[in-house]
Amino acid sequence: MMRLSFCLDEEPAGDSRTYWDKQAALIKTALAEDFAVARGVQENFASGANRHLTFGRYEKGLAHFHRAIAEALAESA
Repeated sequence: MMRLSFCLDEEPAGDSRTYWDKQAALIKTALAEDFAVARGVQENFASGANRHLTFGRYEKGLAHFHRAIAEALAESA
């Protein structure tokens, strides 16, 4: 389940409503595609073919996320 919210100054109407409906549809489509790709990546990790991941320059958020997980796991061990 996914909930998408926009914070706007006023309730959109007319052309503005059409614009925001299109933006919401675009975001939902992109996220659905991303979720499908991520599911495939996770399933393929189970093969054990890769022992490490290399993140690109623009994936800093993912690098921080995985570092935080590794630190939390190390602290709990």
